[in-house]
Amino acid sequence: TQSQGDKIREELDEHIDKMRIEYGKKIKLMK
Repeated sequence: TQSQGDKIREELDEHIDKMRIEYGKKIKLMK
């Protein structure tokens, strides 16, 4: 079983990936 910390870290990583993709799209649009 996963510990609470691992679960939170996993969700955080997914969130960061999404943010990075959205940020990348915005930068491409600005160029």
